[in-house]
Amino acid sequence: MKAIFAVFFSPLMSLASNYEEAGKGTITGKVEDAQSHQPIEFATVSLHQKSDSTLVTGTVTDSKGEYSLSKVTEGSYFLRVGFIGYDQQDIPSIKPGPGAWQVSVPVISLKTSSTDLQEVEVSAQRSLVENKIDKKVFNAEQSMASQGGTGLDLMKEVPSVDVDADENISLRGDNNVRILVDGRPITIPASQFLKQLPANAIERVEIVTNPSAKYDPEGMSGILNVILKKKGSSGMNGNVSLNAGYGKKYKVGSGFGINYRKDKFNYSLNYNYSRGKAWYGGNILRSFVLEDTLYRQESYDQGGHAWNNHWVQGGIDFFANDFNTLYISANTQLSDQSGNRDFNNQFYEGGQPSFSSNRLADNSTMGNNYKINTGWQKKFKKEGETFDLDIDFSQSDNPTKEYNREIFTPEDVNSSLEDLYQRVNNYKNNSLLYIRNDFVYPLTDSVKLETGIHYTGTNVDQTFYSETHVGNSTEYTADSGLNNQFTYLQQVYAAYGIIGIQRKKLGYQVGLRAEKTILDAHLITTDDVFSLDYTSLFPSAHVSYKIKEMNELTLSYSRRINRPEVHEVNPFPSSSDPYTTMLGNPFLKPEFIHVTELNYLRFWDKFNINATAYYRFINDMKRRVLSLSDEGVSVVSFDNLAHGQLYGGELILTYSPKKWMRNTLTLNRWQNQLEDPALTDNLETTNRGWSAQLSSNMTLPKGWMAQVNGNYRSRMVVIQGILLPRYTVDLSVRKSILKKKGTLSFRVSDIFKTGLFAFESKNLTNYDFSVDRRWESRQAWLSFSYNFGKTNAKGRRKSRVKDASDDFSAPDMN
Repeated sequence: MKAIFAVFFSPLMSLASNYEEAGKGTITGKVEDAQSHQPIEFATVSLHQKSDSTLVTGTVTDSKGEYSLSKVTEGSYFLRVGFIGYDQQDIPSIKPGPGAWQVSVPVISLKTSSTDLQEVEVSAQRSLVENKIDKKVFNAEQSMASQGGTGLDLMKEVPSVDVDADENISLRGDNNVRILVDGRPITIPASQFLKQLPANAIERVEIVTNPSAKYDPEGMSGILNVILKKKGSSGMNGNVSLNAGYGKKYKVGSGFGINYRKDKFNYSLNYNYSRGKAWYGGNILRSFVLEDTLYRQESYDQGGHAWNNHWVQGGIDFFANDFNTLYISANTQLSDQSGNRDFNNQFYEGGQPSFSSNRLADNSTMGNNYKINTGWQKKFKKEGETFDLDIDFSQSDNPTKEYNREIFTPEDVNSSLEDLYQRVNNYKNNSLLYIRNDFVYPLTDSVKLETGIHYTGTNVDQTFYSETHVGNSTEYTADSGLNNQFTYLQQVYAAYGIIGIQRKKLGYQVGLRAEKTILDAHLITTDDVFSLDYTSLFPSAHVSYKIKEMNELTLSYSRRINRPEVHEVNPFPSSSDPYTTMLGNPFLKPEFIHVTELNYLRFWDKFNINATAYYRFINDMKRRVLSLSDEGVSVVSFDNLAHGQLYGGELILTYSPKKWMRNTLTLNRWQNQLEDPALTDNLETTNRGWSAQLSSNMTLPKGWMAQVNGNYRSRMVVIQGILLPRYTVDLSVRKSILKKKGTLSFRVSDIFKTGLFAFESKNLTNYDFSVDRRWESRQAWLSFSYNFGKTNAKGRRKSRVKDASDDFSAPDMN
């Protein structure tokens, strides 16, 4: 292996060696809390000239509280160390020079600040949002939305993320976003998974808008990687939680987690339970012209769903020695869900009432989702050299039964309309196999190579069976136009390589990922087969330049892909009511996207700025198309446009006027230009919108904390209409109790009850459509949690989802 590296990388190593300079020293040391002796991460360490206090260089401590200042010339300096909530400390007489080029500073113990805050208690904690070279990190534990509610509720607090009335998750105004859990795909829709997952089970959410070649390139607007909490402390420790909420309906939940570490084994077990009900409702207006006659439909519906969910996770880590760790874990989600919908319609023909109908729908779903994860992590004697093998298999079975009945009331007593009764069995079986083999090899202290091979296999089997009877008949007849079985197998083979280099103020990494995709879809009912086989290359490049300490500029590029989802290619129609049908397109092509981003970071003592300009060029852009059938039914289908361009800018401002207050404002503005005259004739070709999120966190006296969150999404112009503005305001308070081992929280979401989804169509031929949807957005939650046991984080298995580029990042200092 050494010979191979010598052949391929000796030119690079030779180039790197030219940067080495003689006659320069290194200063190292560690920073800890004076009382607990725990390491302090992200403490600022700056080196100053002793003569005039001029800043020479600086850095921040790592997770072990350690720091290193390299290439320091001979001279006389002093060291200044500080962190929020602690008294600043100066270390005098640092003198690197001949005979003492390696300076090891004794451990620096910082004391909690006793000024300015008086009774206010301050503890070192991560920021709500942190910045890395190729991603942002939303620390869920710093958001009080994690107290009570579901993972889907928490996603609404993540910067640049929006969740609409249909629970579609979008990033920067685009719902073509890839959702991962612990770095891996999931078998069921992301919104369904997150609804069944309690918010307090999530540790953080990584927002990756321009990922490196190491990541799966799936998803146009980026990746949202949901990282679940993992207990890894020595001895025995754990937590219990209880929560209760109410909007229009009640919701309750409970959970516990326990971790036990002894000798070479670490055991963990987590369980969460949730039960409740939810409400939704809204209006739909449709008007259309058929054969020179104007028809109009006014609809109002309301309904709800109830759930009874269990989530269990357990795992074992085996630390064979200092270099080898084996692990296995499994989790399951068991859900029992039911729903109902009351759909009232009034129909008009030529301006006169024609008939009305009342459609009642009931459904039930038994969800069974399983997942097993196993792997091997190996370290080598060379610092930073690692080998990882990770295998993940998941399967979900979600059979759904529906019973629908529509009662008609005609205006004309001679009408032939008959009542309709329908029974539906919808069976979905999904499985996913994900294998990753990653290798990291540091060529030098500042040059690192990453390479790996990945495999993703997705297997979907959907069977839909419907039967109806009309009028007074009691005999059901199969609906041949709806019944179908659809199988879908997609296999993706991938290999990648990345090289990352950090030189003084300049850090850069370049990578290339090659993928071969094999797709086989079979519509068994009609024996239609659709196949696709293609190979793609996905280059990536990230360059970061530290203009000065805490002042960084990053430029990145990557090529992405957005493959069609199963429902987008299944050609058999599916519908939630007789007046709206979704129809897949088996010939829908994947989108290929070129993404470029320019990011600027600047940190001050009280104020941080993170500004991003981004540009995407999309080939074969896929979009939903709304049309009208000859029978007056709304049809949602999918097609490819020639290409499109998206321009945007994002600004994240963090301001801490006092040590006990932190405010974070996120602004995002985008514009999408569509270019395909054949498909966009008479339609809007320029889509635009903007959004804002504000979070204010306050650490108050006697263990109290408060948080206010505001979200606003502007009026958005889309290809076939307009989305109306929406805004919400949330308030949370939290109190530390039981010697800081327990917390009591109260949260109210959407205080002013302004959360809604509204759409108005535009430029449709002989067709107008508008909808507004509401749900239980205003909810009140009361939560209690208690931590017990030891908290010594010794012997913890490292996270599989960390990217090596994290080593070249500037942290958020507030």
